[in-house]
Amino acid sequence: MSWVNAVGVEDEDEGIKLEEQVLVTDQGIELLSHAPHDPRLAE
Repeated sequence: MSWVNAVGVEDEDEGIKLEEQVLVTDQGIELLSHAPHDPRLAE
């Protein structure tokens, strides 16, 4: 499963997309992504 959050201005060519990949099992959720995100991008 991919969790995606995209931010941009309507009708503009630029923006940002943050994505996390996770594996969902009966035992819980395992994070598969290994790239760090700057927390300021989520503000």
